[in-house]
Amino acid sequence: MAPVTVVAATRHEDRRTSIFGSRGQLTTDGSTVEVYDFLRRDTTTYDVTGDGTGHGGGDGAMLGAFLDALLFGEPERFSSHGAASLATHRLVFAAERSRTSGTVVEL
Repeated sequence: MAPVTVVAATRHEDRRTSIFGSRGQLTTDGSTVEVYDFLRRDTTTYDVTGDGTGHGGGDGAMLGAFLDALLFGEPERFSSHGAASLATHRLVFAAERSRTSGTVVEL
């Protein structure tokens, strides 16, 4: 199990995510991804700037993949399956319930 902290009241205008592992750390602000290697003690930065619309362009890409799957009759073109989407939405709704109620929400 990994701890997850969700903060609604922040000065950041975009999502900021940090993921820590045993060999390094990933940090992103929606425009760049920084990979810090604990063993080499160096950072590699990747520019992931999208077109700036709908979750950095992700919404448009997901809609495009869905429409292609329908148009070409190839459901494998759409990478987000119902079960995975439901699971992530349950997590976000539970995080919001926890934030507003001040309690731990079990899933």
